[in-house]
Amino acid sequence: MARLNPTHIFLDVNLSCNLRCVQCAIYELKNPPNSLTDEERCSVVRQIADWDSSIPLVITGGEQFIDRSALRAVAQNCKDHGVFATLSTNGTLIKEDDANWIVNSGIRCAVVSFDSFRPEIHDRIRGIPGTWERALRGLRHLLKARDAVQNGFTVLTSTILGDHNLHEMDAMTDWLWSLDVDNTLYQPLQPDFVRHLPQDWYLRSELWPRDKSKIDTGIDLLKNRLAAGERIYQRPNQFEDIRLYFHNPVELPESICASLDNNLMVDVIGQVRFCFHMEKLGLPVAGNVRTHSLRQLWEARHNIAPAMKNCRLGCGSMICHAR
Repeated sequence: MARLNPTHIFLDVNLSCNLRCVQCAIYELKNPPNSLTDEERCSVVRQIADWDSSIPLVITGGEQFIDRSALRAVAQNCKDHGVFATLSTNGTLIKEDDANWIVNSGIRCAVVSFDSFRPEIHDRIRGIPGTWERALRGLRHLLKARDAVQNGFTVLTSTILGDHNLHEMDAMTDWLWSLDVDNTLYQPLQPDFVRHLPQDWYLRSELWPRDKSKIDTGIDLLKNRLAAGERIYQRPNQFEDIRLYFHNPVELPESICASLDNNLMVDVIGQVRFCFHMEKLGLPVAGNVRTHSLRQLWEARHNIAPAMKNCRLGCGSMICHAR
């Protein structure tokens, strides 16, 4: 049965980024002149509230704390209209004042990225020395503010899995839990979402896991920790999808991706997609929030269902696309 409403609506607020991650080139992008205004982004929030305020809003893009004004405008509207919002951040720019206001805003969950418990590995991947230390400081600001208000605000971590850390999942998970985060989630390394890369991009990536025993050991460890009752966001079958992807990234089984039935993604200029890679499938964007309502755009997904249902791209193993 087709889903009546999306499980998440993603909203790009800012494309700029202060890091230079080796697996991502979003830092090369700039907010275009025709970017959505604060009022247009807040209109998206109000549409969610009028449609179904239980649909979570995920604030995405580059690093949101580069533009605190835009972030605060969206967060305030989420609070005013009862919309639950989640924020993804690299954590490096979060100050104590930022944490204190965010825990009382419409943002109810913050997800901070850590690729290793080893500072030198995290900094190498993120492209700038000192990143691990600044991210940890930002995370601790959020945790301290969370504990002070005790209003249901949660702090999660997100880890990109790859050759750099699959062999250290026990130690990585132990370290994350020592920080007293509310939950952890894990994403498989993906091709750059900005650059157009060849199909065999992974063969050129320094982070791609080539040792299948390392892949299996890392995935098994995470599944075992999940089975033992630790708070890990993925379900067992989603870890199996990650295993399949790492073993054969260009030939995933059909029907792994559930993005068509889960997601509406609003980019920085208002274009709407049902997944990050619609254009790779030869599909046009669904429309624009400047000319169509979110509900109209959601209903339009039936027109492209066959092409997306047969997609075997590796992004189907990501948590946002997971079945």
